[in-house]
Amino acid sequence: MYRSDFMFDNERTVTITREEAPHASDDELGEYKLKRWTWLQKQQAMEKAANVIDVENQVAEISMSKYNIQMFLICIVEAPWGEVNEEKLHELDEDVGDRLFNEFQTLNSVAKKKKKDF
Repeated sequence: MYRSDFMFDNERTVTITREEAPHASDDELGEYKLKRWTWLQKQQAMEKAANVIDVENQVAEISMSKYNIQMFLICIVEAPWGEVNEEKLHELDEDVGDRLFNEFQTLNSVAKKKKKDF
């Protein structure tokens, strides 16, 4: 089972257990403190993940793995292993990564009212 405790609308504490992530290293299990990113942080993550293909026609490709790494770096405030860095995220257990990714999708989603405006 997993547990998510909502602290504020823009912060969340998530606990990942051995039951959820049976192959994770011991230091990846435990409590994570997450935060919602700002609009600017999201734009900066896109820039870091973008590769311009055609400047004249304003065409770029986005590396989703680079974008997601940026999201993890920005949105994980505290992790059980200590400092959050790219090297550790590259080694992150798949179950832990998927759980955190799902939490970020919820935490960073656009409000339902705003979705209707698009």
